[in-house]
Amino acid sequence: DPPYVKRTGPVSLYGEILAAIGSSGILSEGGRVLVQYHYGNILDQSAGALERIDERKYGQSGLSIYERIQA
Repeated sequence: DPPYVKRTGPVSLYGEILAAIGSSGILSEGGRVLVQYHYGNILDQSAGALERIDERKYGQSGLSIYERIQA
């Protein structure tokens, strides 16, 4: 939920959180995580065991979908 980190460019907090989710064991292989963020932020293509499979922009919001890949 907003408010987002309103910064243009990479934001490491998202990658750290996604990597922790991917390694925590709460997602089975193929499990998905949706991340909503400010459109100016740049998220990594992969974070730990999660790989981005889709990215969309809606107004000033971005939405990235990550999927847990086989470890």
